[in-house]
Amino acid sequence: MNMNGFKKKRRKRSPKQIQKDKTWAACSKYVRIRDANMQGYEECYTCGKFGYWKEMQAGHAFGGRGGSVLFDTDIIKPQCYACNCINHGKYDIFIPKLERERGSKFIQEKSREQSQDKEYSLEELKAKEEDFKLRTVQLKNYDLII
Repeated sequence: MNMNGFKKKRRKRSPKQIQKDKTWAACSKYVRIRDANMQGYEECYTCGKFGYWKEMQAGHAFGGRGGSVLFDTDIIKPQCYACNCINHGKYDIFIPKLERERGSKFIQEKSREQSQDKEYSLEELKAKEEDFKLRTVQLKNYDLII
């Protein structure tokens, strides 16, 4: 309720926004299961804390979650809540670690992509969601931890 005692009118979400959320959920699940061990545990990419895949989050190397890198699983890694939310992604650790693993050229390319806007159609989002779901069930540890 607002100060006048009236309920705030909730803005209706578009089918595209609803689909974007579903696609992100499928992407996040894929990343977290992909990086989990056979018992379902994984290490936070930035602090090293171990947690069960369902308790972890999927964090991006670059802030803003722009359209062009939103679903880029090359730069999305498991993170604990503290690193991803409270410490805003810990980019000071995330990016240098990713650079050591993939090289500076990779980081420069992804940084350029991050600054580009990408608007997905509803159909593209649905296709991406299905792709993430398929990739998830094909993971070697999927049957063991689900």
